[in-house]
Amino acid sequence: MRIHFRRLVGFVVVACLASPLHAADGKGPPNKKNNNNRKESPQEKARELAQKQREEAERLRKAAADLAKEEQAAFATANQEITEAKNAHRESSKTLADAKAKATQEVEKSLGIEKALSDIKAAQKAFDEAAEPVLKSVRESADYKTAKQKAAAAEAAIKAIKEDASLSEADQRKRVMELFPRTLAAADIEKKALKDHPAAAAANAKLDAAQHRVAELRAKVDEKVEKDEVVRSARQAVEKTSAAMDRAEAKLATVKAKAAVAEKRLQAGIVPRDKDDNDKKDKGSPKKD
Repeated sequence: MRIHFRRLVGFVVVACLASPLHAADGKGPPNKKNNNNRKESPQEKARELAQKQREEAERLRKAAADLAKEEQAAFATANQEITEAKNAHRESSKTLADAKAKATQEVEKSLGIEKALSDIKAAQKAFDEAAEPVLKSVRESADYKTAKQKAAAAEAAIKAIKEDASLSEADQRKRVMELFPRTLAAADIEKKALKDHPAAAAANAKLDAAQHRVAELRAKVDEKVEKDEVVRSARQAVEKTSAAMDRAEAKLATVKAKAAVAEKRLQAGIVPRDKDDNDKKDKGSPKKD
């Protein structure tokens, strides 16, 4: 947010000139002419009113200029803090990622995950070799071909249901759930054939065991990495920079809110007199020991 200085000053000056000041409406303090029981002429009153309006317009112009300068400085400071906070957060996040990568590599090596991954690869190869002849035979059977046709028909029906705008979402979900098992008919025949085949079943069991072993090791790796001192320190730094970024964003929001309030007050012709009055009091008051 930035105050449009010329537009604001023009607005407040016109507002000032359009309405007489309280000090010139006869309710202000008496001057020397009043004390001397001399009545002011209409021309003198008009000149005095015009002078006061000019003075008030100048006060508004100066206040608008001061506000624009202060607002610009406040926005610059807040934006600079946000930029610095984001840069710090980006750097701390990179440090954390590097620390986790290094710790993960070290922990995986110590737990022997490389061998476990190699065991999965070997088990997968053995299973594929055992399953290939079984699946070839099954896929040539009439039952399997029929199941494939039913699965294809079910998938087409599901697609049509999802595209049917006349059905509610609830009806669509219900019909899709009813049809979905049919899409698995062929796959179910394959699974049963592999399960019933001794060699294929044994190879599949070894593959499952190898995969389970790797999953266990990865869980241990994650646990140990999170307990690593370097990683923990890096994570704390990320949390700290994230909090600093939030504070910087909040500060910018506060600056915007204050600027909006100050601009509205100036547009209403309200000059921050307190500061000027206090400055005058401070200059005129004797210093206390």
